[in-house]
Amino acid sequence: MNTQLEKNITMSEVFSTWLMSMASENTKAKYRSSVTLFSEKVFGKEPGEITEEDLNTIRYRDTINKFVNPLKKAKVKDSTIKAHLTAMKQFVKAMSRDRIFNDSVDYNDLLINVLNVTTLKTNDVKHHETLSVNELEELQNWFKNKHYLSDDEKIGEKYAKLSSFLFATAIRVSATFNVTWDDFTVTDSPYGGKWAILRALDKGHK
Repeated sequence: MNTQLEKNITMSEVFSTWLMSMASENTKAKYRSSVTLFSEKVFGKEPGEITEEDLNTIRYRDTINKFVNPLKKAKVKDSTIKAHLTAMKQFVKAMSRDRIFNDSVDYNDLLINVLNVTTLKTNDVKHHETLSVNELEELQNWFKNKHYLSDDEKIGEKYAKLSSFLFATAIRVSATFNVTWDDFTVTDSPYGGKWAILRALDKGHK
């Protein structure tokens, strides 16, 4: 084991490498934001500036008093706070993998005790029911009748068609704009007529 190499690894390098390892740009942005928020509130610095002393002196009470409680007072949902802590845990795991600080930090204690807040609720997210056909038609009419600043006279109809496409395929908007005609396969339907099968690349290369 090259301990000298391990001593030369910086936290900034660990942070940037960890972010680059993520396949999704959306996940990368969310995790960067969450870890930066935690680091600024708890350590008073950027993630890349976290030191060995910071990791050895942080306690569970710091996570609660400097991070969880202030966010709760700011009306941030428990599920969102939990997501921030999950991102921070992933960053700590990256530190452990890179063996920064030459194993002088108890990363298991950080993961199990310091960053593990079991009192946060995970059922505070409101899930909406699937859009009905009637609601879809109302949405399409709203798109068509809305006033736009665009010079495109058919932009309302385009948005209406896009909403219909999203309703039929259930893929994200970001994935929709990457769809090409080559992604469709036309096949015979067992009920008569034709079916169009769509294969689209979505978030996380799914």
